[in-house]
Amino acid sequence: MKKCLLAIIAFASFASHEGLAATIKNTDQKTQSLVVAEGSSRRDVSLKADQTVDICPKGCFVTFPNGDRFAIKATDTIEINGSRASFK
Repeated sequence: MKKCLLAIIAFASFASHEGLAATIKNTDQKTQSLVVAEGSSRRDVSLKADQTVDICPKGCFVTFPNGDRFAIKATDTIEINGSRASFK
């Protein structure tokens, strides 16, 4: 019984994290361009003023407009202002 209960708790814990993704919000008044690298794929992401996107559910690297490159986790919340990223 104890093993069964632990298995259920473990499954619920993993299932609850399944929908997570990093949140990036552009608080700047101009469009900002990011480069997102997940595994072997790269894509450009444009964020309009006050736009928010959810990306990188399994983690990734993001290059921000000022050239800074960070490893992003699914639990991160990031704001862009003045072409700079700040983690919240």
